[in-house]
Amino acid sequence: MRVTKAPTTRTAIPDSGLTDACSVLSDFCDSTANDNHTTRYGVTLDNRGFTQKPKGAQVAGITRRMQGRGPEEVTLAQLVSAIASGVTWCGGTFEPSKAGWGQFIGQRLFGLDFDNKVEVLDPMDALGRCVTEGIDVLLWYPTFSATVEPWRPRFRIVIDAGVTLDDATARDFDVFLKGTFPEADRTFNRAHNRLLFGTRWAVQPMEMVA
Repeated sequence: MRVTKAPTTRTAIPDSGLTDACSVLSDFCDSTANDNHTTRYGVTLDNRGFTQKPKGAQVAGITRRMQGRGPEEVTLAQLVSAIASGVTWCGGTFEPSKAGWGQFIGQRLFGLDFDNKVEVLDPMDALGRCVTEGIDVLLWYPTFSATVEPWRPRFRIVIDAGVTLDDATARDFDVFLKGTFPEADRTFNRAHNRLLFGTRWAVQPMEMVA
């Protein structure tokens, strides 16, 4: 299995530390472009973008809006564009509801967060482990919390399960990911409706090719 980097909708990352990290990953990946990525992924999206990590009332507003919007089918390019615009999303999909989260429909995409507070894992090493374990990476991006001075690679990897999973299977997949990445944030497996914030950095779409 080899990893192929798909075209990104944004150009360079403005800070040299993150630029260097992405450059290393580009060297690690094959540079074969895929302009015909038409697969659609079910996700739940907010309709507002942020330039910094949302807090408090902002998060409450995001949750209410997403609960009422229901699932959306998006292409890789559309998801990259939304995340790069600071839009919050989650991999779980639900029936729209005005009172809390509605009936769970399914989940195909899963976000793994690496805050590197205790055990430090470089993005390239995380992607390499995905290749070794046969885990398909759709994209990755530095989170709002990533810093250059001092350099701390806080990032999120988005995993594609390949098919939409039901509740029990999705939770089993969470357990598998938790075991594969003990360095990941422990909250990543808590619920299908976990909010995944967008970013102010470049989003790196990728494609796993057998």
